[in-house]
Amino acid sequence: MSLSYLIPLFCILGIASYTDLRAHRISNKLVLVGLLLGFAVQGLVFGWFGCVEALLGLLLGFALFIPLYALRAMAAGDVKLMAVVGTFLGPALTFKATLAVLMCGAFLAILWLIINGGGRQIATRYWLSLRLSLTEHRVAYIPPAAGDLALQRFPYALAIASGTGLAVWLG
Repeated sequence: MSLSYLIPLFCILGIASYTDLRAHRISNKLVLVGLLLGFAVQGLVFGWFGCVEALLGLLLGFALFIPLYALRAMAAGDVKLMAVVGTFLGPALTFKATLAVLMCGAFLAILWLIINGGGRQIATRYWLSLRLSLTEHRVAYIPPAAGDLALQRFPYALAIASGTGLAVWLG
């Protein structure tokens, strides 16, 4: 079967990536359009079964990313965007996409550090935290200083788009 029904998803992911890179924001309107399109496409292509798959995918995509939001490792827009991905992919492929998104996110975060020159600063801070933890026999965390790259926002929509594309490509 042709995957052309996923074209709207990748258009939404492209727009979300662009706005996340430019303004560190994913519009709620874009998320709403994505959810509606996801249900519509699933319903048109797969009938009622597709609508059920869309709902299950939405719930799974949301559920897998909401803990990252709770830990402040991800913004709410990223969680909602993953729910949009779930409506298009259904639960089975959403789970695979989540794994691919997390891998792409790690790769892109390291690349982001290298490009912006903050890798040494963050590595030094974590190395000092580890040494302090081992010498004091307790967990010691050294928070980032003002201006540290770790305090800057990371456009995670890019990881969601690339991980989703990878998961769809791999099947």
